Parts: sequence; structure tokens; C-alpha cells
Amino acid sequence: MGKVMGLLLPDERDLSQITNWLQRLARAVEHTDYVAGRRLQDAQISVFAANVPEMLRGIDKVQEKSWERVWPSVDRCSHAKQEMMALVSPDQKMAVVAMPANFAGKGFDVDVRVTYALWRTDQASDWRAAHAHYSTP
Repeated sequence: MGKVMGLLLPDERDLSQITNWLQRLARAVEHTDYVAGRRLQDAQISVFAANVPEMLRGIDKVQEKSWERVWPSVDRCSHAKQEMMALVSPDQKMAVVAMPANFAGKGFDVDVRVTYALWRTDQASDWRAAHAHYSTP
């Protein structure tokens, strides 16, 4: 693995697990499945969302102030995984992931930039988002 600022470039296993997390998130958004979406997030998640002026803290507030306003309108959520930049901590328990994404649905087609800070308890555990940032170019 290569290093950047003391962080590691992800290996194939990490990339596969991160990609799986992104696919599961996209499915949750497209199906307005809040339960599945919550499983992918930390309960104390913080989020900057393009549709909300303040930082949201905690999964309940994120669902109420962002997801419930956006997800029902989304038909397609896609992450440009081929443009993904990811770094992982040396113990592989934390990752930072950034890439372009697209949300399309009833009367809209929006390109966004997304950054996720992910964590897990060990390499066999699923990733969970501790922070997410969505912005429009």
C-alpha cells in the first residue's frame, strides 16, 4: 500500500468494501429505505447537506431535515466510483472517501460532490459513516 500524509491508499479489499457501502447507500436512497440508510451511518453522524444551511448532528436529525425532504424524490443515486479518492488509516478502521455523485428524480438531475468519513471497529466489520458532506459544484 502507498501512503499519503501517513494515511494508506486502500487495498483491493478496502476498495471492495467501500464500493459495497456506496452501493448499499445508493439503494437505500433510491428505495427511500430509511432503516437501511440508518444501518450505514453512525448514530452520532454529522452532515453538511446542500439542501440544509446548518450542519446536522445525529442520525434522527439527518433523517428528518435531509433524507425525508430529498430521498422520496430520488429515482437514481449514483457515485462516480471510477473517480473516487480514498485514504484509510494504518489500522484500516477509518477511511475518507470523496467523489462526484449524481441524484436524479422527479424534475431534477443534480451533480454533487460527496465526501464521507467512514469508520469500523475492525477489518471484518461493515463501514459506517461518521460524517458526510454533500455540495453542488
